[in-house]
Amino acid sequence: LRHPSSHLNRKSAVYMLLLAFQVSIQPKVSQTHLKPQDNKVVVALMEEVVKTAMAAVLFALQDTDTRRLALSDWSLSSSLLVAALPAALYALQGVLTYTSLQQLDSVTFNGLSQLKTASAAVWCFLLLGGGQSVQQMAAIAVLLLSAVIFQHPISTRTYEKNDNRTVS
Repeated sequence: LRHPSSHLNRKSAVYMLLLAFQVSIQPKVSQTHLKPQDNKVVVALMEEVVKTAMAAVLFALQDTDTRRLALSDWSLSSSLLVAALPAALYALQGVLTYTSLQQLDSVTFNGLSQLKTASAAVWCFLLLGGGQSVQQMAAIAVLLLSAVIFQHPISTRTYEKNDNRTVS
């Protein structure tokens, strides 16, 4: 299961834990701080502006040769040609994400987000025609299974039965 370019070290583990923490608290933070009357387009746009500014700062911190190499064959027209449609879809996704964060509970939102990853893998397979390894197929199956398990409602009868138990 080891890939030659993968390196799991302490720094990687910390970043994965921070990402897991962010994903787990994002729905609650958004529900707390975003009001239903807030303009979702403005919120999503500001999020992208902040991310772009952060990326620009990180790019500017690179050495001159790295920046020159990265920009050597770049043009605005080629970027727009390649990225305009995906960028528009990504922007729409941001608006819909903020709308769903206010309408869904945290478990449902995160379960649907997991389905997004699995559906992207399936569509890449269908559109690009590439095969998946056994490990990749197993990972997609586990992702789908976890999303289904988290969405399965727990009956109130289970809670009632547990609440009526006496502890001796």
